[in-house]
Amino acid sequence: MRFVNKDASRAARSGCIGGAGIPPLPLVLSSVCLLLAGCATTVPKIYDRTVSTAFAHQEETELGQFFQPELAARPGMSGVALVQTGEWGFRARIGLANMAEKTLDLQYFLWEVDTTGRILAERVLRAADRGVRVRMLLDDINTEDTDFKFARLALHPNIEIRLFNPFAAREARTFEFVFNLARLNNRMHNKAFIADNAIAIVGGRNIGDDYFGVDTVANFRDLDLVVAGPVVQDVSRSFDQYWNSEWTIPVSALVDEDLPGKEFPAWKSNLYRRVENMQGLSS
Repeated sequence: MRFVNKDASRAARSGCIGGAGIPPLPLVLSSVCLLLAGCATTVPKIYDRTVSTAFAHQEETELGQFFQPELAARPGMSGVALVQTGEWGFRARIGLANMAEKTLDLQYFLWEVDTTGRILAERVLRAADRGVRVRMLLDDINTEDTDFKFARLALHPNIEIRLFNPFAAREARTFEFVFNLARLNNRMHNKAFIADNAIAIVGGRNIGDDYFGVDTVANFRDLDLVVAGPVVQDVSRSFDQYWNSEWTIPVSALVDEDLPGKEFPAWKSNLYRRVENMQGLSS
């Protein structure tokens, strides 16, 4: 005599194991194989990318001339100011974006698309509208929810965005990280906001509400330095090394943004209106 559990028998007839809705083994194995195949995807090897370097004539800009008397009186020395609060860290970046005439070189581990992140992105776009060349270098570890937003920003002719050590499987990052840990565990934690190669902000703050003291739940306690003088060129040389390295890939080579070119002005205008409606923070 053979005793069979009714639920188990019903599950077996329906193609499940154990009656708990567990897929049959062949389906599980097939899914794993497909997943591994996706994780085996490699980053692009062929794409348009030109070597570029920091602006070389910062003395010709207003920012370059701002501290010139003090720097001339102290040859070889640099000026440093500590930025202790998130509010002033945010305001300082807004100010540099507004005053930049030639270049903005931005390097961050994290750029959130929240209130402060959108405002700074809007100021960067407005700088590009003025003819400022913008190079934005972001670590790819935290861009999963912002791929298309950054790809749209890069549609501006004066903005180029590159991602450091990017994921190849854009939709399966966690699994790719597990199976390709040796490569993907190399991350870029540098943080720099460089205007006209004349003044830079460096330190511990990424771009996001919880770095600038406006998050309603919790905020980080980090510090920034605003620097001027020869040390800025050192920061720019470091930026250039990352920017031109084989570890960085243009976002356009990784994200297929299908926003028609004629729709970009409308998208940009919508961002401008949204920021204008954010009273207080954007001023």
